[in-house]
Amino acid sequence: MASIQKRKNKEGKGVYRVYVRIKGSPTKTATFACKKEALAWSRKTEFLIQEDLLKPSETKHQKQSVADLIDRYLQDIIPQKLSDSQGREKERSIRDQITQLRFWKNDSNRNQQTTLTGKRSFSRRS
Repeated sequence: MASIQKRKNKEGKGVYRVYVRIKGSPTKTATFACKKEALAWSRKTEFLIQEDLLKPSETKHQKQSVADLIDRYLQDIIPQKLSDSQGREKERSIRDQITQLRFWKNDSNRNQQTTLTGKRSFSRRS
């Protein structure tokens, strides 16, 4: 669904900001000088998204799996935490975190999971 807001730009002129939000697709936005152009763009964009002709641009991060992200965290962040830790209790906490991360990595590999949603993560807690 599209929404159009009238705003003022830096020069104080009226412009129209268009937001197209459709469930399952990223929000698309654009700014136009006249409302007629804004309406035309919103209709065209809605149509393209609904007909699955406008694909969201994939970034490097969207292509990464949960296992990739966990590996990166274990490689980059955990060593820093271990070097900064003071005391056995802190070190034990970090070791527990490593165990939990390995569990989630194995679980995501077993289910060929590429994303981790809140619903999925809470359903695995027993």
